[in-house]
Amino acid sequence: MTIHYCDYNSILVVNSEGKLKQMFTPFTVVARPQTNCAGQKYVVSEVRTTAQDELVFCINDKFYFYFEFDLELNF
Repeated sequence: MTIHYCDYNSILVVNSEGKLKQMFTPFTVVARPQTNCAGQKYVVSEVRTTAQDELVFCINDKFYFYFEFDLELNF
């Protein structure tokens, strides 16, 4: 699955079959096992990119890199 920035309130997700889905905020993510809060669910309120063009999610008014989370998504 690949994730692409669309705008401040949405991302584009492409699954392994090439299907495309646009997700709008708020959407739910789950912290990955390598994080301190593994398995915890969070609500993303905003989507941004850093100066280095890296995708970040705004959760509880703080920004986190997208790769720290899995999306709850059905195609």
